[in-house]
Amino acid sequence: MRQSLACQSAKAFQNIIKTKARRAALATPPLTEYVEFDKSDGTRLTMLPRTLNPSSTLRDKTQNSLELLLNTAGTLYQTVWESYLALKDIVDQQKGPPIPRHILEAVLRQCTPTWHALRYNAIQPATEYGALKRLQFPLPHEARLRSVLQYMRKSNQPPTEDDYHFILQQMAAVGHVGGASAVLEEMEATEGIQPSVKTFKYVLRACVFLLESPIPPEAESQVANSVNTLASRVAKRMQELNLELDTPIVGLMLRIFKEQQNTEACEHILRLACSFDVQRPDRLPEEFESRLKDADRRQLPLPVPVPITTSILTTLMNLYGSQGEIPKMITAFEVLTNPYPLPSNLPSPHSDWWDAEDEYDVASPVIQTPLKHRPEYIWEPPKSRPNTATFSTIILYLSWARQRMLCEHYMLLAEEYDKAESIRLRNELGKELKRLERVSSNTAPDQTPETPSLGLIEAPRIHITPHMFKPVFVYANQARLTELMRWMRQHLRGIIWRRQSDLDFFKKSYEVLPPSTIPPGAEVRRNSQHQLCKLSSTQPSQITNDTFQILTIVNLPMDQKSPSH
Repeated sequence: MRQSLACQSAKAFQNIIKTKARRAALATPPLTEYVEFDKSDGTRLTMLPRTLNPSSTLRDKTQNSLELLLNTAGTLYQTVWESYLALKDIVDQQKGPPIPRHILEAVLRQCTPTWHALRYNAIQPATEYGALKRLQFPLPHEARLRSVLQYMRKSNQPPTEDDYHFILQQMAAVGHVGGASAVLEEMEATEGIQPSVKTFKYVLRACVFLLESPIPPEAESQVANSVNTLASRVAKRMQELNLELDTPIVGLMLRIFKEQQNTEACEHILRLACSFDVQRPDRLPEEFESRLKDADRRQLPLPVPVPITTSILTTLMNLYGSQGEIPKMITAFEVLTNPYPLPSNLPSPHSDWWDAEDEYDVASPVIQTPLKHRPEYIWEPPKSRPNTATFSTIILYLSWARQRMLCEHYMLLAEEYDKAESIRLRNELGKELKRLERVSSNTAPDQTPETPSLGLIEAPRIHITPHMFKPVFVYANQARLTELMRWMRQHLRGIIWRRQSDLDFFKKSYEVLPPSTIPPGAEVRRNSQHQLCKLSSTQPSQITNDTFQILTIVNLPMDQKSPSH
């Protein structure tokens, strides 16, 4: 009896469910359902539907919500893209006015991951299969960017140069050479936009990143051909447009030629743009002199040599060192960091003294005024400043070449540069703190105290690191050079004691600084194993960049008393 009642109850319950489902199926569903967005983080509560009979009110609400998302910090790019698609469907069905330009430009810049996210994903290690897939599809969501550009052209709102620059910047983050070439062609052929130096800079950045990334062996020839084609096209197009080479363009070209081990092309660029010839470092190169005279003859602005930056200097050290051309590497470093003194005390270049035949060889005079009728134009030999990466590169290749004397020389030179930077930083910081103390003592209690101008202090460019001297340790160990080991140990002792003194000074300076100049969340931590001082902060500050460039030194065994030297 009880079992039959239970069966009847179950059947009745099933009938009720079926009846409700049948009624729901026969009911007419609503045509539209508008969903608001969470204003806190910009994420969707539910999916935006594709409406069949949209109204003007629905379009206004959807467009306002999309603008709210675009103006909200931290909005997910997937949310922006899906909201844009919903608005685009409504506009297409209504056949009304197109989406405004400012919304399209904002969607173009927020519908894909950021530059940093793309670069972080591109530099992650991958298997050979993953590397091949990355070469085939380097830029995720590339179709979204092209779709927005296509809608701009369709709605008579052609994309601007800034829009193309953003796309090229995204492609440069992942080394998308094929996409950069297509965008460059589309700019000129479809939109008639003349590329600028900034445009070519983004294109060359894509080439450089692709060449410097790990490439599977079977794809190396294809990558090299595509980069060569695009780089040659960029150089030819810049020459046709009479665009002057600037420092970023020259640096990117040199990095491309360095990866291809094309020394001749690198030296030609240096002679043509930077007026530097490694074969004749104290003379004006013929290529630059011909440019100078041609511009003077055509009454054009005279070309100015592109300055050789620290990045270009490090690239040259990598180029010559990787090919084993140690003499050229040493020559380029010495003449750029310590240029030849000009012979101002010698007779005039037009004097007969230079034509006199003598048993001794007489060098040709240095001509600083190549244009006789324009003495105001004076040529100066190029110069540059090294940094930590420059010395690390030189010492690395000298160690590989087993040049013991040169290794010792450049280690001592790096130590001198490091000591000079330390003295300069301590003096400038000490002067600023004394000025702050003097001003604070004369400030009334009701006045706002003056903050230190630490931004005027230049950050140190050179500091000795364990990575700098590690190749010499490896070389000495392999060659069984015990004397070199002892010599390095003695000098590293002095460096450690000097660094400890600098560390104490910077810690005292940090404690003296007013609390208003210290960023929130910053703290000084001390590691007893390596005697290391760090300043950790979530946001950049003047203190972090200018005063706390503290060195991490290898933990070598040393005595408790200071070395005699």
